[in-house]
Amino acid sequence: MAKQKSTLRIIVPLVILLVGVGVAVLVAQTGGKSRPTQPTPDVVTDQTPAPAEPVGRQESAEPPGQQPEPAGEPPAPIEGLHARVAPGPVDLGDIGSVQEDSGYELRAVISPLGAGLESLELTAHFEELERLRHVVLQKTQPLRLGQVEATAVPFALTALIVNGTRVDLTSGPAGEPVWTRRAGGGPGELEATILDAEGRQVVRVHRTLRVQPHSHVVEIVQRAENLSDAPLNLRWIHTGPVSFKSAGGGYGGDKRRLRFGYWLNPKAQANDPAVLSYEFTEPLPKVIGVYRAPNGLYTAPVSEEIWPNPLSNKRGLRLVWMGITGRYFGVAMHPLVDPAGADKTLNAERVLRIAGVDPATPLNAERTEILNSAVLLGLLESRSMTVPPGGSASFDLGAYAGPLSRSAINEEPMARSLGLDGLVLYNFGGMCAWCTFQPLARLLLAVLRSVDSFTGDWGISIIILVIIVRTILHPVNRWSQIRVQRFSAQMQSIAPKMQKIKEKFKDDPKRQQQETTKLWKEEGINPAGMLGCLPMFLQSPVWIALYATLYFAVELRHQPAFYGVFQKINRWPFLADLSQADNAIPLGRSINLWLVSFSAINLLPILLGLVFYFHQKYLTPPTTATLTPEQESTQKMVKIMTVVMFPVLMYAAPSGLSLYFITNSVLAIGENKWIRHHMHQHGLLDPDKIREQAKARREGGFLSRLQKLAQQQQAAQQASNRMMRRVKNVAPEHPDRNEPKFKKRK
Repeated sequence: MAKQKSTLRIIVPLVILLVGVGVAVLVAQTGGKSRPTQPTPDVVTDQTPAPAEPVGRQESAEPPGQQPEPAGEPPAPIEGLHARVAPGPVDLGDIGSVQEDSGYELRAVISPLGAGLESLELTAHFEELERLRHVVLQKTQPLRLGQVEATAVPFALTALIVNGTRVDLTSGPAGEPVWTRRAGGGPGELEATILDAEGRQVVRVHRTLRVQPHSHVVEIVQRAENLSDAPLNLRWIHTGPVSFKSAGGGYGGDKRRLRFGYWLNPKAQANDPAVLSYEFTEPLPKVIGVYRAPNGLYTAPVSEEIWPNPLSNKRGLRLVWMGITGRYFGVAMHPLVDPAGADKTLNAERVLRIAGVDPATPLNAERTEILNSAVLLGLLESRSMTVPPGGSASFDLGAYAGPLSRSAINEEPMARSLGLDGLVLYNFGGMCAWCTFQPLARLLLAVLRSVDSFTGDWGISIIILVIIVRTILHPVNRWSQIRVQRFSAQMQSIAPKMQKIKEKFKDDPKRQQQETTKLWKEEGINPAGMLGCLPMFLQSPVWIALYATLYFAVELRHQPAFYGVFQKINRWPFLADLSQADNAIPLGRSINLWLVSFSAINLLPILLGLVFYFHQKYLTPPTTATLTPEQESTQKMVKIMTVVMFPVLMYAAPSGLSLYFITNSVLAIGENKWIRHHMHQHGLLDPDKIREQAKARREGGFLSRLQKLAQQQQAAQQASNRMMRRVKNVAPEHPDRNEPKFKKRK
């Protein structure tokens, strides 16, 4: 039994360690896996000899019954519809500002292509720690759709479908601008005019882009005015967000996701204004769907309908917003609504995703390179609108672009009413997705923010947060470890007796089981002791949530640890950014190895390895059983993997996570040592004491008390019976029944 027990003591930790290494490899090296899909026959790009065009659909089917249509046949097509070309080069200007004292949170430069966004950058967030370049969340990007060159312009009005005819609003036949500033209007106040074959004005499109101070929302107000003398059937074709650059092979992999916010069907939603988003958290590589084409090259379907989808159709879900998120920032397209208004749904007949790659990507590129260079663009097609002569139709949208912070999002009433805080997700996905509970992660972040408000340092706050969590979970750890250690000590103490039972009843398994159960009862062994490790596993969601919170929290981005004391030493970059590796000794170039790519020598992972080594050498109790050479070799391998492999996998991890691991490991070592000392001090591992305590518990237990009560009642009954017999023996004899009871009076 001792040999079997020692084997289990080696195999079980090895299996757990291998599982942990597998999880770490998945987190550190992979993003979402893409599903193979088939290319759709509908190519969504302008097939014109003009310069690169923004992507947009060529054809559009009329929606069945989305809006009331006039009686009779639909309006007849109008020949020769086209957008009027601007008289010369135009500067559509920009809105907002990136000056720190301007009061604006972003700046958007307007593109002449569809009056979309040439770029959108954030005021308070920078690409580098040195604060040289502002974070650019959206920008016009060239891309290759199959063999066709195109341009992806975010939040552009690419076309207006008039009576079934698609009118391009990106540019003229030779790439000329079609959008101009409105007469007397400022930056962002634009218009375009649609003419027929004879040059008569048919539709004038007014488009205003504006940014309010202290807001992360670009407001897009659009109105199409019917200038003809007949009703018009209009449908808007509008692009949404463009995916930003992938993080590539950095720690954690590609964390870009496609997100949807939605309402339930009218019956289920009732009067509840809450916008849900938990059903749709698709990794962007999976949405892009790279597959190997018949020619042997990797590619992606050019267009694919992503809303409605099978799930939304099945449940009758109604779209409110769509967004693309990364690790720290997100962009979403949503309707412009009154926060107190009743309807918050997006006027969308359907939403397509357009997938292309950077034109510089080789045609024979591998799948990973295709995914890293892929560009995804959302394309929205509105429902049909019937506009009478002289009337107008509106199609107002908003574009949220900012940090993934619930507090920042909820500061804006419209964003809060639309549930845009659903963009924030502290979850790695994959096998850890189901047990990463968002309320728990948000609670941990709230505690971390509260601690930081007192300490003024995020590094110290992380350490204090780990101490708080460890302290709260200490009773669980203590109870669990005592149960496990006691069960192990009891099993070791009865190992010889167990062996004798096996040898004596080796041909009678049923009798062997009965004798084993009897022995366990005599020795006071509770089979539930085998489940002592269960509470330790049940607390895993707490640590997983804390891990995900520290990884995704935008509050830690570009924040130094320990009040920047290391940066005051000759500008040492050590722990200058908690969202990156500690960067203790920069090497000046990148070195790529099998499991890790690094450009600096990081000290925290090395320190973590030393902590593990110290734990194994000085605090791990030696094995009492005799090990075979194979078991000794396995034990050594486990130690090496713990000390070396885990720090290697954590080498490129953000320093905030490294602080978390080191603090947690040091506290775990101290806690385990104290618990073992407590158990030895009070004799909790002494088999004789355990046996006596078990006997006392049995005697004072419920069943024991019940049995004693039954015995007392039985004794009382027996005493009562004896008393009755005694009374009967001394009672006078009954008088003769024939003798009269009363004497006759003489």
